[in-house]
Amino acid sequence: MSDLPDQNNSKEISPDAKVTGTVTYRNLSPEDRKKVKAIAKKKAKEKGIIINIIEK
Repeated sequence: MSDLPDQNNSKEISPDAKVTGTVTYRNLSPEDRKKVKAIAKKKAKEKGIIINIIEK
């Protein structure tokens, strides 16, 4: 057995880690999409992370 923490269940994120995520919103009106983007940007700013929103 190793004394290292289980990396898959760790809630800690190292400062140099690259965290990615995807949000898919379908069936939302353009106004609601703007609201979702604004919320995401606000939360990212609060947490001090960089957010890139890419629309396809």
